[in-house]
Amino acid sequence: MAQIETMDSGYAWVVFVSDFCCFFVIGGTFYTNGFLILSMIKDYQWDLTSTALVGSLFSAASTITGPLSGLLVDKTSSRFAIMFGGLLLVIGNVSSFFAANENMMAFTFTLRGLGIGLVFVPMSSIPSYYFKRYLNAVSGISASGAGFGILICSLIIEYSLQTYSLRGTFFVMAGIAAHLCLFGALCRPNEVEKKKHEKCNTINKRGSYFQLLKNVPLLMICVSFFCWGIGVSTVLIFLPMYCSHHGSTSQETATVFSLIGGANIVTRILTGVAANADNINELTLYAGSFGVAGIATLLLPFYGTTLSGQIAFGITESLFTAGAYSCFNAINLKLVGISHVALATGLEMLFSGSGFFVGPPIGAMIKKHTGSMDTVFMFAGLAFLMSAFSAMLMTVFSSPTTNDVQHDDPLKHEVLTLTLEVLPVSEKIENIVPNIENEEQKEFSPMLV
Repeated sequence: MAQIETMDSGYAWVVFVSDFCCFFVIGGTFYTNGFLILSMIKDYQWDLTSTALVGSLFSAASTITGPLSGLLVDKTSSRFAIMFGGLLLVIGNVSSFFAANENMMAFTFTLRGLGIGLVFVPMSSIPSYYFKRYLNAVSGISASGAGFGILICSLIIEYSLQTYSLRGTFFVMAGIAAHLCLFGALCRPNEVEKKKHEKCNTINKRGSYFQLLKNVPLLMICVSFFCWGIGVSTVLIFLPMYCSHHGSTSQETATVFSLIGGANIVTRILTGVAANADNINELTLYAGSFGVAGIATLLLPFYGTTLSGQIAFGITESLFTAGAYSCFNAINLKLVGISHVALATGLEMLFSGSGFFVGPPIGAMIKKHTGSMDTVFMFAGLAFLMSAFSAMLMTVFSSPTTNDVQHDDPLKHEVLTLTLEVLPVSEKIENIVPNIENEEQKEFSPMLV
């Protein structure tokens, strides 16, 4: 019965709900960071550049720790990584209450980022262990929890800033972050994850990060994540300032972010359902979405001077960037196989974290030298377009490493067996196996179809 409940049924749905809740907490913490940065500038009168660096350190730490998180998942479990990351996030929020200057705040925000980074990899990869048939749809709906987090937490944080000040808000956020320990405890390892840990020490060297870097399509997606990190971090940090610069009140800015959260929910669900269809390619959704987001960001100076324009931008940017998470697992599974999906996710987070680190400081320097907020968002728009271009290069380059990793994946046969065990008895095996074989053939050239 333990094996029968492993894939697409039974306790898998408890993990699905827990994963959704983890995304809620992380989304509410990560995407509302701009409110805290703006409050620091107003309340503490800190310099824009140094304060932007605080925000970039938080964003960078939340993603640059991806490889460490991937190794932690491989050596322990997704449950332990989520609970440990949640504890760090609680400590980081409480420590921020006592920060008296930019340097101390940079340290506490880095600690907060480390907590998010340790949680992000396991909560992104755990659907791969529990779902096969509904993987894309489940990944999309789980990731939509981040949209609910933005929608609700942006209002909570704005109210908290007005009622309890910035310092009190950190305690509110610590209480929210503590729920990660609860949700993480529910993500118990199943048979697939246990077998992965058992074979972690015997798996060949293809599982190492250095070997994965020889996988050229994976490297292209990593570069895409680097550019994505630059664009998203710049938008998140500077959008509240942009709205304030053009006359929007703090409550109106919070409304913009709430609508961003609503759009985030819609796009993650719809993209996940669409990517689950056999005739829709995940890479097309991924690259095409960033292309549209880049154009919308480049054109912001022409329509973003009013509240309605800012709302339109926020919704558009969220619709065409947040959906990429729904394609995350499917692309990685095709590139590296289930045994290496956590390592690949961690590597991609390292690249995106580098983008998060350099994005806001570059944006602050652009603002300082040009005196214009518009040029900052033009810079972010170019970063999104480069992300789309790099993703499309995956169709140009090919690497035998992709095929070899998938072919030699020690867990592939076992996952296939577990999947067959949960199929309805009415489905004849002769009708199932050809479909599985066709799916495997498709995976050998995953990005060219």
